[in-house]
Amino acid sequence: AVAEHGDLWLPFGRSPEVMRQKMAVLKDHCTAVGRNYDDIRKTFSLRVNLAKTKAEAEKLTGGKPKRPEDPSFVGEPAALIEYIHEFAELGI
Repeated sequence: AVAEHGDLWLPFGRSPEVMRQKMAVLKDHCTAVGRNYDDIRKTFSLRVNLAKTKAEAEKLTGGKPKRPEDPSFVGEPAALIEYIHEFAELGI
């Protein structure tokens, strides 16, 4: 549906690895229906649990996300910047 009708794509939260796969599928669907993949704006929602150190963030939130596909971030500012860059490199 996104490939045929969408101008914006906001998928459920996923890790960068899963997002890479999902975006490849979207690109294939766009090709199949004759749509320019780059015409669809890709967006992302991210839950952030931030503290001065990763240990502090884990203590405040109870640790890392429970599911590997959960993209919630738990850590310090410098690591958050790196994490966001992973999604930006995907085109989000």
